[in-house]
Amino acid sequence: MRITIDDKISEISTKHIVLPSKWNIQAQSVKGSSEESKSVNFYLKTFEQKVYNTYHQLIRENEAVSCEMLKNKLLGKDQENRMIIPIFKDHNDRMEKLVGKELTELEKYPEKFHIHQLHKVYPDQKFDIAAEQKLIEEHDHIIFQFPYYWYYAPALLKKWLDEVLTHGWAYGSSSGFKFGGKKVALAISLGLKEEHLQRGTPLKFNLEDLTNPFEAMFDWIKADYQPYFAYYGMTFEPSEEWIERSIPLYLEFLDRFNAENEDINVA
Repeated sequence: MRITIDDKISEISTKHIVLPSKWNIQAQSVKGSSEESKSVNFYLKTFEQKVYNTYHQLIRENEAVSCEMLKNKLLGKDQENRMIIPIFKDHNDRMEKLVGKELTELEKYPEKFHIHQLHKVYPDQKFDIAAEQKLIEEHDHIIFQFPYYWYYAPALLKKWLDEVLTHGWAYGSSSGFKFGGKKVALAISLGLKEEHLQRGTPLKFNLEDLTNPFEAMFDWIKADYQPYFAYYGMTFEPSEEWIERSIPLYLEFLDRFNAENEDINVA
């Protein structure tokens, strides 16, 4: 890819090789409709957007931006000591900012919402199974709120589902299906933009497809599974306005979910 700023040119590799015969010069994309062509074109469009976003980020941080400065930022050369933990933390910080604002709003209504943050209650990830099951039994409306990682819930929530929804309590002929009949839904924050996560894109599936395992699980334990709440775009430098916008949407979702005016447990 060629970058031009103030008549100065710099080139940066996209790490994709395309034969000249398969390149559409006018459209600046790979010819054809094969999955490989779609995948490369999607990557190029995403990379182009990344260049655009990085350029404007530098504009906000600096008075003048050069090709070399932009290229170094894209390649990560401006932060050579950046390790994998801070990289994950960048993503988590954005999610935490969103979740923090939403939970702050929910805490204004203790008579309506019981907020149960697993990572704070169990920093060692050792669950009190009996206490968790008792908490579920005490509530009829339950929301599982989490950021979406690699096509599923974070490891802590997966561990909770594995250890708390036990045979003999949540399912099984002698269990009494303690989760049965309870209204349950997911509240999910995602890094991707909504248009990226659709059938027919290189990612192949939409969020409804990807949450089918949750529906199957809750159906198995006879819970009343409801439509999810989703908020997208959290890795695309979301503005304060974008984050604030989620709050009334989430509260509206909870009001619809809690139509019978019963307490909700937000886990």
